[in-house]
Amino acid sequence: MSEITPRKQPSFLRRLFFGERVLEADVGSGIFRRPTGGVYHYKPNQIKDYFSAYLDNDLIRGPVDDLVEQTIGDGYFTSVEKLTPKKRKSRSKDYIDAYGEVFNFDANLVNITRLNLIGGFCPVERKLVKGPPEKNSFRIVHPVTVTDILSEGGIVTKIKQKVGGQSNTIEGKNLAWFVYSPMGNDPRGVSYVRGMISLLNTLNEATDDVDRILKRYIGPLAIWKTRDDIDNIKQAVINREQGQDIFIGKMRQEDVENTSFPYLIQIDPRVPFWQYIEYLDRRIFGYTRASNIWYVRNATEASAREMDAIVQRHVKSIQRDIKRTVERDFFAPLAELNNLYEVPKMNFGVETTGVEDIRPDLVITKGLELGFISDAEYRFLLKTIGIDLGDHDDDEEEEEEEPEIDDELEAEIELPEEDAI
Repeated sequence: MSEITPRKQPSFLRRLFFGERVLEADVGSGIFRRPTGGVYHYKPNQIKDYFSAYLDNDLIRGPVDDLVEQTIGDGYFTSVEKLTPKKRKSRSKDYIDAYGEVFNFDANLVNITRLNLIGGFCPVERKLVKGPPEKNSFRIVHPVTVTDILSEGGIVTKIKQKVGGQSNTIEGKNLAWFVYSPMGNDPRGVSYVRGMISLLNTLNEATDDVDRILKRYIGPLAIWKTRDDIDNIKQAVINREQGQDIFIGKMRQEDVENTSFPYLIQIDPRVPFWQYIEYLDRRIFGYTRASNIWYVRNATEASAREMDAIVQRHVKSIQRDIKRTVERDFFAPLAELNNLYEVPKMNFGVETTGVEDIRPDLVITKGLELGFISDAEYRFLLKTIGIDLGDHDDDEEEEEEEPEIDDELEAEIELPEEDAI
């Protein structure tokens, strides 16, 4: 007699006839919950986002500031070819230097260069007139305030701006126009920050993912299990304030002995994609072409020199654009208005004096040998640089000698007798 295998009842029939219980599950804020905010995505076509990225993110601000400091941080000086025969002076140089001093050109160029790199352009409203430099005017226009740029053949004819709800129009003849990385006849140039926006968004997302993993490791997922109604425990967990404990009562013996109440799911903190974060960071460094101490410190001497050469090429390119703009929009018009016979040249760095390569120690030594410097002058020079040899005179103080008494005078002096009263 063959054995008959009973057929399995459909799941819905089993629930209908045998009363099978369905698993009850729900979710809610956990005891280790951490507030998380969304990652802001900077928009590559919004100039406001360029400045927000600079202000908010060190990966943007660091390279920008570094390039600005290397470009104009050492200041500038002017030079001319023609000098007066006797006094070796130049009226052209004196006037342009005075203009730069009046309008704090040295410091303002740092501001202009920073705005130029971030926004791609930086207008400067200036009104140049004949006469003393104080009669002129100078005002930097923030690129964010510019709403429209009108140009012909790449030459700006007019800009419109909005500041504090007020509209304003500035004629191109009153503008000096600084631009970074121009393309064709577009006077807006290309923002140095724009090329890093997409990378920054990707890096921020990846960093946020790692941050969530670390927070989940600190506050693991908890699964609460009980044979009774779960609502009371759930409400206790959801409504729990920071630092509060949860109290559970009326537990059966099996619940008390349950070691997985609640059951915690721990995440491995060893994030396997750290190389991806480094890859994104290297891409930002490769794009910026600015000094980065973390890459230079680990490079060989030859690699560090090559990295510095790449940075310096970028710096000199920015300097060249600034130099041409300043000479074209400031120095040349001022020279024409004031009948100056030469347009001074702009040079970056500290003005040379011609004696930078002279070694003072050799000069002093040779001066001593030839007798041009006396011993007292030599001691004075040493004391000036902080070396005090003290007072080492060879003439020692002579002991005081008793005055000699003449023999005849000594004979006239009567000495008292010892026993005299």
